[in-house]
Amino acid sequence: MPDGKKRGEGVALSDVVDRLINGFFEYESEKLVFSAHKIETSVVPGDKAEGSLFVSSRSGRRVKGSVYSSCMRLMILTAEFDAEEFDLKYSFDSTGLEAGAIIKGDIQIISEAGEYFIPFIFTMVRNTVKTGRDEVKNLFHFSNFAQTDWKEAVKTFYSEDFMPVFDGNDRQHLGKYRGFSTDPFNEDNLERFLISVKKKQPLEFKTDSSLYEFSNITSDLKCTVSVKKTTWGLIDLKVGTDCDFIEPAVETITGEDFLGNLCNLEFNIKEEALHEGRNFGRIILTHADGTEKLRICVEASRRTGKDPAKEKKRERKGLLCRLMQQYVAFRMKQINKSTWIRESLRIVEKMNSLDEKNPESRLYQAQLLLMDERRNEARWILEHIEREMKIKQRGDEYYSYFMYLVALYNRNEEYIDRIAEEIKGLYQKTGSYRILWILLYTDTEYTRSVSRKLYAIREQYRSGCRSPLLYIEAFNCLASNPALLSEITDFELSVLCFAVKNYKLEGELLERLIKLSERLKHAPDMLIRLFAIAWKLSENDEIVRALCCLLIKDNLTDEKYFVWYKRGVEKDYNITRLYEYYMFSVPFDHRIVIPKEVILYFNLSSDLSYERTAFLYANLIKHRGRQQELYEALLDQIRSFASEQIMEEHIDKNLAVIYKHVLVLQMITPELARHFVRILFACELEVKQDAVNVVIIQEEIKGEKKYPVQGGYSYPVVYSHNYTVFLEDARGRRSLEDPLKLHRLLDDSLYLEAVKPYVSDISGFCLYICTVQNRYVYVDAGNVDYCRLLVESADIIDSYKSDIRIGLMRYYYDNGELTTLDEYLMSIDIKALRSKDRTEYIDYLVRRGMYEKAYETVIKYGAEEISAKICVRICSQMIALSDDTGDPMLIKLAWYAFDNGKYDLLTLKFLVDKYRGLAKEMRNLWRAAKSFELECTSLEEQILIQIMYTRTALGDKEEIFESYIENCPGSRVELAYISCQAYEYFARERLVGDLVFSEMLKCFGQGEELNDACRLALLKHYAEDKVSMTPRISELLSSFLIDFLHRNIFYNFFKEYKNILPELSSYEDKLVIEYRANPAHRVVLHYLIEDSETKDDRYLSEEMRCLFGGVFSKEFILFYGENLQYYITEEDGGEEKLTFSDSTGVSESVSGDDTSRYHLLNDMGVSKNLKDDNTLFELMREYACRDYFTEKGFSIL
Repeated sequence: MPDGKKRGEGVALSDVVDRLINGFFEYESEKLVFSAHKIETSVVPGDKAEGSLFVSSRSGRRVKGSVYSSCMRLMILTAEFDAEEFDLKYSFDSTGLEAGAIIKGDIQIISEAGEYFIPFIFTMVRNTVKTGRDEVKNLFHFSNFAQTDWKEAVKTFYSEDFMPVFDGNDRQHLGKYRGFSTDPFNEDNLERFLISVKKKQPLEFKTDSSLYEFSNITSDLKCTVSVKKTTWGLIDLKVGTDCDFIEPAVETITGEDFLGNLCNLEFNIKEEALHEGRNFGRIILTHADGTEKLRICVEASRRTGKDPAKEKKRERKGLLCRLMQQYVAFRMKQINKSTWIRESLRIVEKMNSLDEKNPESRLYQAQLLLMDERRNEARWILEHIEREMKIKQRGDEYYSYFMYLVALYNRNEEYIDRIAEEIKGLYQKTGSYRILWILLYTDTEYTRSVSRKLYAIREQYRSGCRSPLLYIEAFNCLASNPALLSEITDFELSVLCFAVKNYKLEGELLERLIKLSERLKHAPDMLIRLFAIAWKLSENDEIVRALCCLLIKDNLTDEKYFVWYKRGVEKDYNITRLYEYYMFSVPFDHRIVIPKEVILYFNLSSDLSYERTAFLYANLIKHRGRQQELYEALLDQIRSFASEQIMEEHIDKNLAVIYKHVLVLQMITPELARHFVRILFACELEVKQDAVNVVIIQEEIKGEKKYPVQGGYSYPVVYSHNYTVFLEDARGRRSLEDPLKLHRLLDDSLYLEAVKPYVSDISGFCLYICTVQNRYVYVDAGNVDYCRLLVESADIIDSYKSDIRIGLMRYYYDNGELTTLDEYLMSIDIKALRSKDRTEYIDYLVRRGMYEKAYETVIKYGAEEISAKICVRICSQMIALSDDTGDPMLIKLAWYAFDNGKYDLLTLKFLVDKYRGLAKEMRNLWRAAKSFELECTSLEEQILIQIMYTRTALGDKEEIFESYIENCPGSRVELAYISCQAYEYFARERLVGDLVFSEMLKCFGQGEELNDACRLALLKHYAEDKVSMTPRISELLSSFLIDFLHRNIFYNFFKEYKNILPELSSYEDKLVIEYRANPAHRVVLHYLIEDSETKDDRYLSEEMRCLFGGVFSKEFILFYGENLQYYITEEDGGEEKLTFSDSTGVSESVSGDDTSRYHLLNDMGVSKNLKDDNTLFELMREYACRDYFTEKGFSIL
């Protein structure tokens, strides 16, 4: 920041005194031209702003000068100059400033071309995010940017340069950004972030209707539905359906598929997949936040050109299903024979009506009639089938069935044996399960051997057959001979599941199944379901035992199995590990009272997880009124368990119950406390979404913490009152969770004092102690040590530390802990302080007398926020301590205080001696110094020299000059000053005080030689003020006049001295035209002398002579009746311009009572004009006498 140059060391100031004393003056000073008259720019805090101004002299002449800055932050890189033109370079240092600060000042130029100041304003602005095309200053800008260029916005969001956006009002969203920005380039997290900060609305999708209906579909139909999005954002729609007749054209819809806010979703309706009537289905649009379901209803009716065979086939299939259901119900004895026959015949009749030529339904009808003892009708149908339908040619299954029905009708053993052989051949040929079913009733090999029948059915099962026909036959085999159930395979389980679903599993067969299940090494799901249904039918206790054994063998512990373990415990079965599996599967529901036996069992030995053990003990505590003795007996063991879990830092609802109940302050040891503190601040969060982690961002603590979700719950540790909660799924996508859903499991107030002494190094705990009453830190006796630890912690963010630092300083000072305050002040990292905090820090340094440290801080970080009073105290001490008080930064700091109205005697004296700046600023300093009666000679001399050097007008210059000459009379500076003022008075006709003239006379009287400027000024002054002229002055002025006249220098005001210098009478006939201009210019007088006799109107031109200091003159002799018309032009650089014009005559320049020959001639002209001949002749006679005597009395030397 310092510009490295003492103020006031002017490059050419030392020359000005000699030049003025020696009479070298400039009529017009040079002027500087600047490329800008004000500097205004924005700076990001911490950056340096460099710039320049182009400066040139107006006339192109070389100019000398110096450049200064009024601000410590602005360093002038071009401190001196001596050139026609140059770049005034500067550098602004914003160290220590914050966004919003405005630094004002000016650049001061002191030169022989005058004094100038260029105001500057540097505004501190927040850093902006560069996006390559725009600047993102805040979240509003960013949301607009994301709307126009989503891909680039994603890159920007996850870049390191995005943080500056969170200044000002947007800082409240920093916690959300910290949570959403951890998974690079996760677009969904960006979308959720913008929604969470209310910079966009959640993206929703709408359609014109929730139900779309289509009718009279005769072929595949291509359809289109318009999907409308409600706003902009990330679009990743998965398109699916829940039916076969809808076929979407695409599987995914993205933002590129939308034109504006609309997207046309195409799908096909497949006619072949429709059934007659109303078909319902849905198109399902799945996105990150849910699903949208479009209901589709397609009505298909019997249509011209539609394949009737297909419809008949569909309807026939339904009738066959119903027919099979009736048969199963009959065979499983759910309905009686007559009901079965009646209902089945109705179904068959409908089948016949669909297709009269189909032999299948006719065969079913024949069997039903035979079962109903309607043999004649059955015979007629069979004959019709054989004759009209040529059944033998319809296939082996139909033909086998036909032969079976004929055998039923005939009941002839030989016929049955014969057809059995034929059917067996057909079965061997086809392997059809339908033909096997017929064989089971016709072949004596199967009718006589149940085991062979069962084996044949088993083989069909292995071939993939799952027909209820065979399940019925297999079950009947097993039911008739339970000993056939020798093993449990999928076949047996399928058969028995079929049976139990039809309410047919009991007695010896069930007992056999239970016994066989004991041999199994694992529990098939089908068997578990089978036993569950069987128990509902019979409530057989052995089923419970068998199930418990099976579940334990298969290590099944889901809560759905708890009911069986519970029943086993209630039945007091002696099953190995039954109690363990009871606890493994028990729901964490304290409405369940764990039996005493289970608790006692685990008291002796336990391999339960800590969660299950905690539930066990918590359940006992909850219901201790029922089991008081057991509770008391286990209390010590529960305490021991609690201590173990604390050391492992485990917590859940059940452990919280235990900790609350058994943990006493005496149990909290130093080691235990370090683990217990994390449990103490654990919260419970119930998670209903598909989240795998809960993420906690604490505002004051760096980083984030992840906590797993288990069983729908998570237990994050939260110390701060200001935190943000996120849920994270397996894909890394995050969503905000309501912080109010978190609740503490323990009351920290009960244990806080007990753990305090042992956990002071845990930053989170210290944070809680320091902010327990509110969101902000208030340092007091109870938390001062913890606040100090927070400041030194690497886990706490810097902005929060700043608040604590100031609080600590105030506390130490207010409570008289000054030694601690001194140590703390010296240990603070000043770079980490905010601007306002740094001001208070400097204040405490000054209070504690650490002036050098305070001065170093001010010099580095600026004094803008520091009171002028504090600056004065710092300056006074530094001036007193410093051997070399020429420190430019100390001078600037002292001036900053003075300029803001604060100073003391020492500082004022220092500034008087050292400060050099603009003349008006030094004038203000001089006034203040004079009020303190300080010796100001050097300052006064500097001011006088500077205003002479820069030609600066200063209102108090006469007072300063008067004060100066009181102490330094007759100095060269005084001579230079009066010379300068004399020139201004004479050449520029400026007003000058009487003191200057009296000092001129005094200097002359002391033997000083006065230059022409002073002499002419005196002559001009006393020509206007004859009253003040004394004989001594008159004598002095006469000598001056004689000197000038001898040098052929004459001015009109010289005529005022004709009474004291007779020689001036010879100039009475002279009319002198005087004109003031720059001596470097060529001044030309253009004139015309008019009289009554001459009619020539041509102007004559003549260059005017510059006698001294820019006063040009031209002499004329005019007589009565003549008039001088004239105008004056100036030439500068070849350019001529008219500057003045006037006219004058003799009456205006000659007094009427003079008796010189010149006046005699003028009087003669007047007499002639008046036709006064007597007077005219008298004047002519007098003129002739004078002329004669002059000619005779004087001769040419």
